[in-house]
Amino acid sequence: MSAWKTGALGDVTDLQAGVGFPVDLQGRSTGDFPLAKVGDISRAGRAGKTTLDSADHYVDEDNLDRLRAKVIPAGSVLFAKIGEAIRNNHRVMSGCPMLIDNNAMAVIPRASIDSRYLYEFFRTIDMYALASATTVPALRKSELQKIRVPLPPLPEQQRIAEMLDRA
Repeated sequence: MSAWKTGALGDVTDLQAGVGFPVDLQGRSTGDFPLAKVGDISRAGRAGKTTLDSADHYVDEDNLDRLRAKVIPAGSVLFAKIGEAIRNNHRVMSGCPMLIDNNAMAVIPRASIDSRYLYEFFRTIDMYALASATTVPALRKSELQKIRVPLPPLPEQQRIAEMLDRA
């Protein structure tokens, strides 16, 4: 067996910050896309869920321009990027196309990395240890992009993720 390559997270994924969420758009329980806040991510994480398919708020396609938002695809890893919520280390995968608010971040896998493998890899990282040491802890995209990710061949990534799913 040859040694696995590693790559920088920024070379095998796209990191996408969330969007500001105006009050007048909040509170809708239906729409084209769930807009997940950190509370939605944390609630799913506390419940032991691996995927997030819904949220407390929804927006429609015609709101995307106003929000200057790009939809996050299913299979992206979501987590808090600012505040004490980082300490909880909750992560979930988006189970459908969605948006996230500006207190969260998404790691969107590219073709060379399996989304479930990426999720399992992220579960091994203490995000709080990566947060800047300021009054309000925050994760910097530029620092996250440097994280080294082991990159076995795609079939091996899928096998590892399946084994961890069963465990």
